[in-house]
Amino acid sequence: MYEIETPDEASAAGVRAGLAAVVELTPGVELVRLLADVAPAETDTGQLVDAAVGWERVIAWATACQAGVVAEFARRRPAADPRDGEVSEFAADELAAALSLSRGTAGSRIGFALELSRLPQTSAALAAGRIGLGPAHRIADALAVLPTELATAVEAQVVPTAFGRTASQVQAAAAKAVLKADPAAAERRRRAAVRERRVEMYAQPDGMASIWALLRAEEASALMARLRSLAACRTPGDTRRYGERMADVFADLLGAEMWTASGPEVDGTPAAVVPRPAGPSVRVVVAATTLLGLDEEPGHLGGYGPIPAAVARELAGDPDSTWRRLLTDPVSKTLLDVGRTRYRPPASLAEHVRTRDRTCRFPGCRQPAERCDLDHVVPYPDGTTCDGNLGTECRHHHRLKHEGGWRVDSAPGDPGALTWIDPAGHRYTTYPPKPLDAA
Repeated sequence: MYEIETPDEASAAGVRAGLAAVVELTPGVELVRLLADVAPAETDTGQLVDAAVGWERVIAWATACQAGVVAEFARRRPAADPRDGEVSEFAADELAAALSLSRGTAGSRIGFALELSRLPQTSAALAAGRIGLGPAHRIADALAVLPTELATAVEAQVVPTAFGRTASQVQAAAAKAVLKADPAAAERRRRAAVRERRVEMYAQPDGMASIWALLRAEEASALMARLRSLAACRTPGDTRRYGERMADVFADLLGAEMWTASGPEVDGTPAAVVPRPAGPSVRVVVAATTLLGLDEEPGHLGGYGPIPAAVARELAGDPDSTWRRLLTDPVSKTLLDVGRTRYRPPASLAEHVRTRDRTCRFPGCRQPAERCDLDHVVPYPDGTTCDGNLGTECRHHHRLKHEGGWRVDSAPGDPGALTWIDPAGHRYTTYPPKPLDAA
């Protein structure tokens, strides 16, 4: 008695046999084809893990391949002044626009690619799928402080032991090897890191945001100790959890509870409420129908993004709020033209453009309009000072337009639309969001 395998069964058997050898297969087209034939619902649990391992190795291989391309691109965009580094500061913008990344992320891709290009063992291990992205990044970051000759010597010690280790384990091993190879490196890194201290804000879901700070370790430790001490003081009836009290203490110490506001006539058009926390003003755009409780249309908080209708009403409901009415087109909902013919826009037009654009108009840039320049698309006096010829650009992307080889054109018949053309001729068009849409 014998069994005859059907073609489908034979194919499935081949896949199963192949999955057992994913660690031995060199990442590439053959491994991708094998993994693409895996039907998860019809695959044994253990083999699903094998397939996950296979895809992880493919991801590592693909990243190494992309890094080679990115490094070569970066070398073709040299810095205008060698004192500013190896690569033009505008190279990241070109990559960011093409890949729909932030400039910071694109810059990190370039930095990683260039570092890999001088670390052949790390690059080869990544391309072969022997190490993943986490370990490769940790090795590249740790060795970035070393000159190439010393970096390759340390790499020879670290890479062979990286297989099967987590990124944190590899990071610890690389840091130790760097210290042994060049004890002065730690002090150089510390001095460089101190110059990078900063505070940033990131939007989170449900009307929340996180504030991230890079501080000296001793300052951060003292700050956390102070926050913990104050948050530990709990009065009777206080039902807040410890984490909530920590967050409230942090906000109170910076005076964020001190709001002033204002409130005007409402005539059915969206309006901007400007609460002022301890000095600087923030802009909230909210529909009158939302303020009246007729709908739950999200509002928009300048420098953050969409906020729930209830939060917008809470901010707008403060009796001391300051309001500015914004007229909109009843069909398109876009802000109407309030053009001028002089170079510097008056305050009302500047407010109009910043509220319309919300952020820098370069593709993917999230720098709030409040911190951006107002730039003429067609230079004045050939171009007029009106909303259709003005756009918000952060200082970096304003400079990119004039110094980085980019051009910016307005789109005929589409006020506010801007087309950015990079040095290679790729075109990217951005549009101002409608007043109550997410930027």
